[in-house]
Amino acid sequence: PPPEGGAAAYDAHLHAIKEAGQGKAQAAVLAYRLLLDGPRLQPLLLRFCGLAGAWLEHLCADSAAAADACAALPASTLTDMFALLVLFARKDPQALVASEVAAPLVSRCACRWVGRQALASSPFVRFTAAELLETLVQMDEHAARLAGSRLRGVAGPLVGLIDAEAASEVQLPLLSLYVELGLHTNAAAVSDKNGDRFRIMSVLRALWQQPQPW
Repeated sequence: PPPEGGAAAYDAHLHAIKEAGQGKAQAAVLAYRLLLDGPRLQPLLLRFCGLAGAWLEHLCADSAAAADACAALPASTLTDMFALLVLFARKDPQALVASEVAAPLVSRCACRWVGRQALASSPFVRFTAAELLETLVQMDEHAARLAGSRLRGVAGPLVGLIDAEAASEVQLPLLSLYVELGLHTNAAAVSDKNGDRFRIMSVLRALWQQPQPW
């Protein structure tokens, strides 16, 4: 269970670890372990993402308690999970496609969180879900260019992780997020609003070229 104070308490504990100098040491140890044991850890990391995504969806199933539960969680609960999936999509897309947790994570978790403004008020937090979708599109388009394919309307293996229902439902939240990003400034980090909104349009363009959303 989250500590007293919710997300603020999490941030305070993380800041204390960083100030003690333990954060960099732990990161270095983790980096060396990933370098040595990367292939063996990949399935475990994907399973962890699947577990985290299922847990978040379970929290959201009870609409009355979802707001309080999500308010107690740090933003990194979402952003780190999506960042890890982006890493998989870029470094080992075949492993991501082959994983049994990938399609539910993309269609039932990432696509839904794009539009959950009541649970994640920051558009920049929800953009990390859209960024995952854009990475899937980008990597499929890159693979198609390398293969010399000019086929349109045929989903690549990564975009294929977005099922028909999710592809249809995520379009309006993506358009809404496009508008939100133009109205807000990210106080936590430097961001490229126009670049982020272009990435959203790249996702929409890819979805509009597929037959399943229609």
